[in-house]
Amino acid sequence: MILTQPTAADFETLLEGRTYPFFEDEDATWVIGLGHQDRAEFARAVNDFDTVAAGAPEDSQYTEMDVEWRYAVVYGGDEDTYVLLYHEDHVPIVASDPHSVPITLVSR
Repeated sequence: MILTQPTAADFETLLEGRTYPFFEDEDATWVIGLGHQDRAEFARAVNDFDTVAAGAPEDSQYTEMDVEWRYAVVYGGDEDTYVLLYHEDHVPIVASDPHSVPITLVSR
């Protein structure tokens, strides 16, 4: 089901008592948050998340240059949120696409 008005809660991750404003996809290739968030703050949060989750601060070196602002179509169910970044023809989702929402992401 398409979430036409997703909320920040649809994207949050709770880890060791802290709430992060994003989720990591199941392959850990993307970290995705709702809205166009401050790039420097988003990078800091991803670094903190990686350090807490993996205990590897040397792998947590993201900067605002690694953060992208994009658009996506969001699908959700009872527990999971899925984000579609591209159309079937591999063309990126853009602001003018039906049901698109702004997102912030880091590609790993």
